[in-house]
Amino acid sequence: MDKNKVSVSRILIVDLMGLIADKHFCQLQVNLERAKLKKTAELPDCMDNVDVLFYVLDKENQVGLTHLNKISKKSRLKIYLMTEEVSPSFIPYLSFPFDGLFSLEFFYRNTQLVINTVYSTGPVLEPAMHHRLAFEIDRRRTVKKPIKQFILKSDKVEGLLKENEQKVLQLLLEGCSNQMIAQKLYFSPSTVSSTISSLLRKMDVQDRTQATVQAIRNGWVESLR
Repeated sequence: MDKNKVSVSRILIVDLMGLIADKHFCQLQVNLERAKLKKTAELPDCMDNVDVLFYVLDKENQVGLTHLNKISKKSRLKIYLMTEEVSPSFIPYLSFPFDGLFSLEFFYRNTQLVINTVYSTGPVLEPAMHHRLAFEIDRRRTVKKPIKQFILKSDKVEGLLKENEQKVLQLLLEGCSNQMIAQKLYFSPSTVSSTISSLLRKMDVQDRTQATVQAIRNGWVESLR
């Protein structure tokens, strides 16, 4: 064993929901012949006799993480989280001091890679999580920025709204009054009123506020920050 390897002899798999198939567990036993491997359906209170913990998360039953977090802070125990499938709901757990997060499918397809990592000091993060994590970081950073303007995406309403209705809806999104719309578009007040009435009927809403809200909900609008 080279100097970058660590000694691992006691491995515990906590599978609360029984999601790991027996054949995969048996294969893991074969590949981890150097280790004492145990599988349980309960999270033990004491981890003194465990070097590495594989904790299987379930989408509907994400329990025990607070306890795991406390354990990881008090010991040198290596903790790997496994899920049925990688989803954004698990991203917050990346802030916990765990050593890896990956799906069971990734584990089944890359068993040897995971096993090699168990005997090394590097973390395991499923490649699919890289993209999701980057997207989530960008989303959270963007959310903190104030919205400067709502832009109506014409391709989303093409065939649904006439050109004048699109122009009026854009100005409604900008908070313009009827008078301001008339001035900006060089429309008469009556034209503005009739266009808004037609727009409300097509969108099946009662007023301009509902129209702007519905446009956003329909995905017709892009937020510029």
